[in-house]
Amino acid sequence: MSWNEGYVVDSGYTYGSFAELNPLRADLALNLLGYAGLPEGPCCELGFGQGMSINLNSAANPQRIWWGTDFNPEQVCFAKSLAQASGSGLQLFDQSFAEFCGREDLPQFAFIALHGVWSWTSDANRAVIVDFIRRKLMVGGVVYVSYNTLPAWANMLPIRELFIQHAALMSPPNASSGQKMHAALDFAEKWLAANPFYAKVHPGIGKRLEYLRKQPTAYLAHEYLNADWKCMPFADMAQCLAPAKLTYAGSAQLIEQIEGFNLTPEQRTFLATVPPGVFRETTKELLMNQQFRRDLWVKGSPRLKITEQMQLLRAHRFVMSAAREHMPKEMSCNLGKAALQEEIYKPLYDLFDQYQQAPLSFGQIIDALQSQGQSQAAIVQSVAVLVTLGGLSVVQSEEATKAALPAAQRLNHYLIERAAHRPEVSQLASPVTGTAVGVQQLMQLFLLARQQGQATPAQWATFAQKTLMRLGQKILKGDKPVEDTAEQLMVLKEHAKKFEADQLKTLLRLKVV
Repeated sequence: MSWNEGYVVDSGYTYGSFAELNPLRADLALNLLGYAGLPEGPCCELGFGQGMSINLNSAANPQRIWWGTDFNPEQVCFAKSLAQASGSGLQLFDQSFAEFCGREDLPQFAFIALHGVWSWTSDANRAVIVDFIRRKLMVGGVVYVSYNTLPAWANMLPIRELFIQHAALMSPPNASSGQKMHAALDFAEKWLAANPFYAKVHPGIGKRLEYLRKQPTAYLAHEYLNADWKCMPFADMAQCLAPAKLTYAGSAQLIEQIEGFNLTPEQRTFLATVPPGVFRETTKELLMNQQFRRDLWVKGSPRLKITEQMQLLRAHRFVMSAAREHMPKEMSCNLGKAALQEEIYKPLYDLFDQYQQAPLSFGQIIDALQSQGQSQAAIVQSVAVLVTLGGLSVVQSEEATKAALPAAQRLNHYLIERAAHRPEVSQLASPVTGTAVGVQQLMQLFLLARQQGQATPAQWATFAQKTLMRLGQKILKGDKPVEDTAEQLMVLKEHAKKFEADQLKTLLRLKVV
């Protein structure tokens, strides 16, 4: 087999970063689950893709040295360009899992992260990864792993096989993976139009194909066209990780830790009859029909007493990571969409206003809102919801923020300048939160104009218009392109004014710029 081992390489992976890979966020998730946070020590990401998460986390918190590998040299080249720009001390390699995991110079790791790897690699590579975790994860260390699950994915397995065979047999030899994927989707839609009995038994297939049509080509190719694609029940995952001496801690997704958001009262009552352990998690997985898991596993970390847990939770600090008027109004969970109740969240926003948007500890939040009649459980839940939705972010210490500032701002300077040529990256690093902050290309262009000494929103808009026209990118009003240049400028001026009024203030507070 070739060096890519059947993995799609003719199109790069997406440029996203994933909050669950951030050590501060992992600490919070673990404490909410009743475990201690990460021990001191370096971190590792296996299969880092374009390297956005590992670079942003490293630059925003260079006190934790990150190591990582990805076998795709083009992606590693991009990731290394970011690491060079930040100067964070990041250690990146273009080695296979077998090569990297067998190195003699690797340290013991406090945190090992795998996002979008486990389900898309071979059985042999999964064995290498488990052995690596067994040898290189320090006692008390934590593993984050995401993967596709069964049985929720079961009805799509034959459809994925249809995609694979169509790509192999019906596409021109020189077709790209994206072209193969779109041709396979076209074929699947024709198959669906023939009213197959399979679709009658699995009526959700049609909606799934509609959903796939709306997804980026790079995601589709990497999700469905790799040679290896294995969905796994939780019980099988637990069995795979047992040789590495890992214990399941819980979901890295804070909302998924709250059963009231994911199970009906009837389901919760039933689940309460099942004793804790693998079988309970299997039962819960079937109740939720969960397709994708983001799980935390610990090595030797004992459960905390409630007093110890609350002591750790109260020490976490948070900052509002969006202007109040842009705070989330609803959330999506397994039970559907739910509005965030004003009587619960308004006192929290008022509290941050009272402290002029300065960071507040969990202890301060709990004490203040309990005095207004809210229960501790409701307060913890509302904070977990807002962290998940991006309204609040965990804050690192003042000392860590100060240490991270140079590397984070060097990386941001590089990414902002890159936005004048390429639109893919939509995150910058915050030394306050120790991780990524979402900033779309247009806003990065406003920042670039500001960085170059242009002081007013009108000037930022003019700069952005010239740049976008040079790149051949459309300027939209709502979801419709604007063709008239005068109207384009007017639209961009409105965006620039809004940016100055709220998002820029947030970015300054988070020390992104």
